[in-house]
Amino acid sequence: MTPRPGETIGTLVIPRLGLRLPLGEGVARQHLDRGPGHYPWTWLPGQGETVAIAGHRTTRGAPFRELPGLERGDAIYIVMRRRLGGRSFRYRVTGEAVLRPDEGLPLIRDRGYERLVLTTCHPPGSATRRYVVFALPSQT
Repeated sequence: MTPRPGETIGTLVIPRLGLRLPLGEGVARQHLDRGPGHYPWTWLPGQGETVAIAGHRTTRGAPFRELPGLERGDAIYIVMRRRLGGRSFRYRVTGEAVLRPDEGLPLIRDRGYERLVLTTCHPPGSATRRYVVFALPSQT
């Protein structure tokens, strides 16, 4: 089933940051103003390809303000709504990068394996760069 733009598709949980947030479909301003949003041209968790999520860093509640506080090995969970399968997915942080906006989009392309990519603006209050966190599925 394909999510509709603006629909809440699940919950994003990042224990190290104390975050438990609704995850919406879409990355347009009106979607991100409500919380983190799934890039609609990327896959959903469990489909074996890149899952990408964006979030504000300084406005609208700043859900990704502390994203740089994540460390390699930290857990990130996505719990999908029942309508979209109701499954829970666990990822482990594998790295981070700071990139120009034009460098960021190629990073959310499919790689032939599942991975989670979280993006936010960098530095805080500026859109000149993107802070990107990478994570891979984890069974433990």
